[in-house]
Amino acid sequence: MMLVAVSTGIMTQTALRSVPNLVMNGEQGMANEFNWLNAERGLILGSFGWGYTLTQLPGGVLSQLLGPRRTMYCAVLLGSIAGFAMPEGARVSFTVPMILNFVLGMAQGPVFPALKGLLAQWLRPNEMARGNSLMIASWNLGQVVQFLLSPLLLRTGGWPLAWYCYAACGVVWSCAWLRVAADSPEQHPAVSPTELAWIRREHDDDRGWTLPPEQQQQQSRRKQVAAAADKAEPEVAGEFTCSVCRRIVMQKPVVIVSLCAGLDGLGGAFANWMPQYYNTQLKYNLEATGLMIALPLLVAMVSNILGGLSADRVLAREWIHCTTRMPHVTVQQAVS
Repeated sequence: MMLVAVSTGIMTQTALRSVPNLVMNGEQGMANEFNWLNAERGLILGSFGWGYTLTQLPGGVLSQLLGPRRTMYCAVLLGSIAGFAMPEGARVSFTVPMILNFVLGMAQGPVFPALKGLLAQWLRPNEMARGNSLMIASWNLGQVVQFLLSPLLLRTGGWPLAWYCYAACGVVWSCAWLRVAADSPEQHPAVSPTELAWIRREHDDDRGWTLPPEQQQQQSRRKQVAAAADKAEPEVAGEFTCSVCRRIVMQKPVVIVSLCAGLDGLGGAFANWMPQYYNTQLKYNLEATGLMIALPLLVAMVSNILGGLSADRVLAREWIHCTTRMPHVTVQQAVS
């Protein structure tokens, strides 16, 4: 149930965030109705990325303070409100939709950091790959739905209907989310003691997957260090946190993954302009444009799911083990 709720939430948000990419174009699109120049279109599309980037790290901190459940609720609801205000704001000036798209980006920035923490509570170690791949597949599926459905909405009620439709989906999902979601299995009334024991069991002997002894020792050390930090003085604990953050940032895997994420962001920025290219340069109508953009996303969705299942299968067979190494340090050593 939690994975279904998470997946549908991601779909509503990715559909909402990708609306400008398609409805900006065409004879009935936003840009032609208000005679926006290409530079103005670029400012509107790019404003989402600025807001999205600024709230990634704060979103993770907010999720730790409020909990993933409340963070997701506030993020989706705020983004939906910005979507509802977009049609009327566009009639005022192109600056208003640019600001609203920036707010939409800020609202969606905490979504994935919050969901990562949520999945860590609900999924077992041998299920993390498929859980994360399902999130990315839902992200692609939301865009596919938007690119295929929006041309029909534009023909039916014009481009404002697309904004209203996806924003309304976000509001409905927010109301349902508070009923079905919980920050952890312990807090969910529908989780039985048997299910909780199965989720919290650290080793899955039935599937042949266990942590290597070295990782078990490191996990035990991390728990001891975290417990010591909680008991330390506030200023010492703060210095300890800064030291740990520096260690994480300087790790080579973190740098490599960050570079890959940056390149993926460049690909996303390029994809934002693909509908306009298909429409203005190749003279495709909106239906054909949406289909051309949706096809690669469908392939990506399938490969995401297969990749997650394969990764869990590889770990279950103990073919490889990904090891995260953290030096054994005490609080005093970390501070010094």
